[in-house]
Amino acid sequence: MVSILPVLVLAFNWLKKKSAVTRWLAIIIMPAILSVTWYILFHNILCYVSFKLGIIVLFGLILLVMDLPVAVVAIGQMQNWLGRLIAACYFDTVLLSSTAIELKPQGINVLISSGLMAGVAAFLAAMLIAKCWGFSFNPDLKWQKSSNWSNVTFILLLLFCIVFAFWAEFCEKGNNLVEILFKPDFGPLKPTWASFCRALEAGVFEETNRYLTILALIVGFANSKYRVQITVIVSAVVFGLCILLI
Repeated sequence: MVSILPVLVLAFNWLKKKSAVTRWLAIIIMPAILSVTWYILFHNILCYVSFKLGIIVLFGLILLVMDLPVAVVAIGQMQNWLGRLIAACYFDTVLLSSTAIELKPQGINVLISSGLMAGVAAFLAAMLIAKCWGFSFNPDLKWQKSSNWSNVTFILLLLFCIVFAFWAEFCEKGNNLVEILFKPDFGPLKPTWASFCRALEAGVFEETNRYLTILALIVGFANSKYRVQITVIVSAVVFGLCILLI
């Protein structure tokens, strides 16, 4: 698979000079082909070899780079904000779906089956896509209060986030409404390698997905005075739909 990457780069350089229809075909078809090929090869080879660790490392590295030509040449060259939004969401969905390896996750194999490697691959692709769109990576973590800042609102939102996160992680189980709401299950607190990888995957992949959708929306509604509100709401809805489809 690594040997076909230069061919893909040349093919995408040719495709980007063609019509928008051709570019969309590349965006839709190529990630799916690469993901299916990667999945079939990985799954079948692991069933017949004894040195699984080396194969997992090799295919993990392939996963990190195999979709970069699609990200740079096809998605990165898009100018329409709606096209960017659709392409980025589809790209991330296909990439994460390719990691559903049907083997018992043990050791380093969890890096693949948990989706963590796919999340890192999405992050690398997102940085290149954003650069092609004219953005540079700048975390800008300075805390700045707006003119209408409210300490009360901030505290209420913080408390809501804490309560909701606690309920979503430790509740929702029981035989009646009281148990569902007020009888937490602290089983998920038991630390495991799998839970650690899944927690990292959620942080890396989900934030990367939101990053690209926010970039597309903030540019698309740049002339609207409600661009921030629209971006926050629409990006949340789009992200929720993507999670449901995966």
